[in-house]
Amino acid sequence: MTAVVVVSGEVDIADEDRLRRHLDERVSGGGDIVVDVGGLSFIDVSGCRALVRVAATLPEGRHLVLVNVPEHLTRVLSLCGWADHPRLVLSRGPACGHDGGEGRP
Repeated sequence: MTAVVVVSGEVDIADEDRLRRHLDERVSGGGDIVVDVGGLSFIDVSGCRALVRVAATLPEGRHLVLVNVPEHLTRVLSLCGWADHPRLVLSRGPACGHDGGEGRP
């Protein structure tokens, strides 16, 4: 089963490095990195940039999969031109095989 990283609350420039480091720890493993962002109440461009930078480091065939994506996150990613990144997957639904998550980074 894939572990799911849960990101909730507000993510802004003050959280960018911490979020990226937390997700970077999962890059060396195999498979996709699944992030449940359904609890996000706010995310700014710096938070989105952290997500996209992690996605960009993944080798071909692996993805950063965002699940329970709120409309405001989709909007910011789209406005920045990042919603169509080849290693970033946006899903409005929950993760299949969700095993509880690992808490907010």
